[in-house]
Amino acid sequence: MKLLLALCSVVASHRTNTLETIGPVNQLAAGRFALTNFDNFMQDESATMTKWTGETTLTFEKRRKIGLIPWYNIHEGAGKTKGDRPLMTWKSWFNPYANARRSVRNVEGQTINRVHSDQLRLSTRARHRSYITTPGKRSQTFYTMSWLGSKMLGKHKEKKETGHHFPRGRTTAYNMGKGMCRGNFQNKRCKGRLYTAKSFSSGYEIVVYKGQTAVATAKMMDLPMTFKDKYLLGEKVHYAVKIEDGQDNLAITEFMTWIREVEEWAAMVAATDPTGLLGAVLD
Repeated sequence: MKLLLALCSVVASHRTNTLETIGPVNQLAAGRFALTNFDNFMQDESATMTKWTGETTLTFEKRRKIGLIPWYNIHEGAGKTKGDRPLMTWKSWFNPYANARRSVRNVEGQTINRVHSDQLRLSTRARHRSYITTPGKRSQTFYTMSWLGSKMLGKHKEKKETGHHFPRGRTTAYNMGKGMCRGNFQNKRCKGRLYTAKSFSSGYEIVVYKGQTAVATAKMMDLPMTFKDKYLLGEKVHYAVKIEDGQDNLAITEFMTWIREVEEWAAMVAATDPTGLLGAVLD
């Protein structure tokens, strides 16, 4: 089963990267979504990836389209949907085990940064890791996002070092480190843990913590579906999001949508693996 997953991931990876490289290279975003100088970012403890900070209310909208990869629209403000101009958009990272990359773009189509997911990168502390990088420069990794396992010590270490509890079967654990981080946050390219996150009820609610303080929340909104949504295109998932003042808003936004994707993928694995063997391997 694990070998089959790896082979499927390689195929998905090839198709994903082919889609990503079609057409001209996009320009990098300017203004508040321009990436900060990477060296200064790593040296300054309070530096953020872009100028986008401050207390913020957002709507995450995951849309589906026949024959194409689902995508996210990120809207500024509450209760936004199709027809409202988004701040940013990006394609879904549906399979976190594919060796895939996804560009995050502003509404003008300019590239802000890129998220890389490595194929089957399992460790003693994480089921999977993804990296937020400068486009075309993976050495400039701003953040590392980790999905923490329970049997592989990830949750235990997070609990010991942060004091957070993760009840088995109800809460999934994640963290985000500054730089390119391993599980111990002690390598020279990592500046330590920045955020811990908990996902409740398979991603119905996501809470991001800095230390013991909740700095961002995302909760799924129950919105009516049309016939087309329900039977043809699939549900358009919406989240109401609140980010507190003083945070790296783009980092949290990408972290939360990545968590949503991992939860969806894990649910798919559980639904297609009635024996539970694959889930046991990944846990």
